[in-house]
Amino acid sequence: MFFRGQTARAIESALTEGCCRVQRTMPADLPPTAGYLAMNSDPLGIPAEKAEQASWRVNEAHRFTVEPGFVLLATVPAPPERPGGWSMLLLAHDARDGTGSRLLGAWWLGAQAPAKPAAAFGWLVGRFGVPLRDGPRDGLFYFHTPSPIPPQPAGRPDHVELHALPQTRQFVGPVGWAWCFGIDTKKHREYLRAI
Repeated sequence: MFFRGQTARAIESALTEGCCRVQRTMPADLPPTAGYLAMNSDPLGIPAEKAEQASWRVNEAHRFTVEPGFVLLATVPAPPERPGGWSMLLLAHDARDGTGSRLLGAWWLGAQAPAKPAAAFGWLVGRFGVPLRDGPRDGLFYFHTPSPIPPQPAGRPDHVELHALPQTRQFVGPVGWAWCFGIDTKKHREYLRAI
C-alpha cells in the first residue's frame, strides 16, 4: 500500500508541475467515445448521460496540453441532496479538430479519495492501476511515450480498462502516445461494492 501511495503522489506531481491550467467549468456537451460506452456497461459503471449531467456541477477542471489538443480532469462532489454520497472523477479529451470535447472516462470514488482532480486521478491510478510495459520499462501511468504501440499490461490483461491517447504533431504525424494508464475494473468494482 505504501508503494501505491508513493505512486499516487508521483502521478499528481507529474501532472501539476507547470503543465496544467485550471478552468472553472467543463464543456456543457460531453459526447462519449465508443470505448467509454463499452467500459461503463457494467451495473457499477456510469451511464454517459449521468456523467455529462454530473459535469455541470464541476467546480474546476484541470486542463493538460497534449498533442493534439488537451485533456480535462475534474472531480464532481456528491449531489447536495446526498451528503456523504459518492464523488466522481471525469476525464475528457478535445483534439481541437472541430468535434469538441469527448468523454473518455468516469469513475466513482470513495469518501477517502482526494477532492482535487490531479490528486484524485493519482489516487485512482495508484490504487487500481495495472502495471503497463513500454519496452523495458514498467509503470502505472505514462504522460508521454514515443512507442509505436501504446504501453500494454505487463501481466494478464483480464479486467483491464486500457486508456491511451494517440499523440501527433502537425506535419509529422503520429509520434507516440499520451495519457496511458490501465485500471483493474474487477478490483475497482470490488472496492465500490465494499463501500
